[in-house]
Amino acid sequence: PAGHRGLPLLCGRCERTPLDVIQRDLVHRHQTGAGACFDGHVAEGHATFHRQATDGAAGKFDGIAGAAGGTDPADHCQRNVLGGDTGLQFTLVRYLDAPREKVFRMWREPQLFRAWSAPAGFRVSVGTSDFRPGGAWHCHMVAPDGTAHRAGGLYLDILAPESIVMSHSWEDANGQRSPETCLSVSLDALGERTRLSLHQGLFADEAERDGHQAGWSECLDALADQLHALAAQERSG
Repeated sequence: PAGHRGLPLLCGRCERTPLDVIQRDLVHRHQTGAGACFDGHVAEGHATFHRQATDGAAGKFDGIAGAAGGTDPADHCQRNVLGGDTGLQFTLVRYLDAPREKVFRMWREPQLFRAWSAPAGFRVSVGTSDFRPGGAWHCHMVAPDGTAHRAGGLYLDILAPESIVMSHSWEDANGQRSPETCLSVSLDALGERTRLSLHQGLFADEAERDGHQAGWSECLDALADQLHALAAQERSG
């Protein structure tokens, strides 16, 4: 996610191609469970929000497929990222002290994801996550000064516990969406450690790219801290 220092989502590239999961044509092959909502969204008063976010993202899914000439949305995402200006995308890599399955859970489970997926000083106030290929996500983050930042998109491909590919765009107060970027996360098992590679693009300009990169860098630092905290809790029983 751009805005203040580039807020990532609610949401890779390693030594292999970052979107090779797309090249293997895995969209729709892996249905990884029913959708889940952040606990802050459970209240009955958010029912309308949930319906609007889901319906809007579902329409976007059709639009992406249409723009791709009827091909899979992930194929469209691949062409946009890999076929464009390589300077308007970025890659971050982190070596995490946790098994790959545990790192994947930090992306899959809403309560765990919420704990680390906003830049320093920000908080996720409301969000939804239908964690399956074609499922929609929506996030409402609040900056330290109270400014609201809304983002949303679709999960284009999920291969548990190896990779996640998703679309991302910002929303203004009127529901108007910014141009989409494609975000992919690859998790490589290294024994009891994991190499996480996060890739996002293409951006409209360098400022947007740099803002998103800075925001995601802070999020991944927070992810490492959360994994260490969870490990400490498990050791203490």
